Amino acid sequence: MDSSHSHNYSFHSFQIHRSSPYRHSSLLLSKWYYLTSKISCVILADFYPIFWVYSETLRENYMEYRLEKLTSDMLADSRTCKQKSQQYMAKELGKSLSTIQNWEAGTTVPKMTDMLRWFNVLGINPLRACLEYVHPTIYKGIHDGDDIGKIDKALLHYIQNVAPERERRELAFCIFGETGSSWSAQLDELTARNHLPIQDRISISKMTVDTYELDSAIGKLRCDDKILPDIQNVKGAISKCTECAKDGKDAYQNT
Repeated sequence: MDSSHSHNYSFHSFQIHRSSPYRHSSLLLSKWYYLTSKISCVILADFYPIFWVYSETLRENYMEYRLEKLTSDMLADSRTCKQKSQQYMAKELGKSLSTIQNWEAGTTVPKMTDMLRWFNVLGINPLRACLEYVHPTIYKGIHDGDDIGKIDKALLHYIQNVAPERERRELAFCIFGETGSSWSAQLDELTARNHLPIQDRISISKMTVDTYELDSAIGKLRCDDKILPDIQNVKGAISKCTECAKDGKDAYQNT
């Protein structure tokens, strides 16, 4: 049996409802669950064709084990990479030492909020950490100064294998849609904004959200028959940025 069975496991199976207060934080974990599930399916389809067909329960158990193993290994490796002790993580996260040990051993799996806080404590971008851990040959150490071939490979892989449908449709709208602005100018504006201090980014984002919601309420939006932004996601990012700014930090990692 070929590995096409992996495509039966969609990112959208792990989406959190739009109204959930954890929706912003859930986007990263949804991608992590999707990536690890997809890897498990490929492994099973390649090496255990009979197992794949006849033992759904065992297959699901294996996939659950695979997710727990990848998660526990990634947590332990990220901590040791930052040279932090388990005692340090327990104190920073407000957890017992045994809880941290169980997470790293794969005995239990942390909640999505705890997993995101883990990376925040270590100052690590969690999406990048997940991508690098699952696909190190593609994403490990990737940056804008790399060989363009390596960048192309990572971007293409992300679009085809990680980005959810909504993300791809929003990108298509910005590049190909009748936005009234060129895509290159939009991208340069975003790049410029990412170079600003966090306080300035918060101010700009708040103004954008307020203006969008006002124009939406009075029916002045352009292209309102096209895909619209997830404003709740933006508001969640603003809230997290504000918390970081108050703590004297210049970035937040929950992307």
